[in-house]
Amino acid sequence: MTIKEMEEKTGMSRTNIRFYEAEGLINPRRRENGYREYSMEDAQILLKVKLLRSMDVPLDHVKAAACGDKRLCDILDDLDKDIDSRQIHQERTRQALHQMQRDGMEFDNL
Repeated sequence: MTIKEMEEKTGMSRTNIRFYEAEGLINPRRRENGYREYSMEDAQILLKVKLLRSMDVPLDHVKAAACGDKRLCDILDDLDKDIDSRQIHQERTRQALHQMQRDGMEFDNL
């Protein structure tokens, strides 16, 4: 399929598709005229990448999962722990913020 068809199938921009190609996640074959020919497998990979990136999985982790260097379940476990840690930090920050508001804190009396 052409890049335009790939854009339609994945909902990704041409720029993103080429970026993920440059990152080695897909490797479309080249036609005799030099144009890229994308496969259904390329589309499936890009849809998986799109899903994982929408969940804030870092690109290097996506690549590690795609090439089999790291198990996706391990990556997701790490991401879940990171989310837990950030939530704890945010809750502590919120508590401190509310206390400062109750105390009428201003910059000069911090």
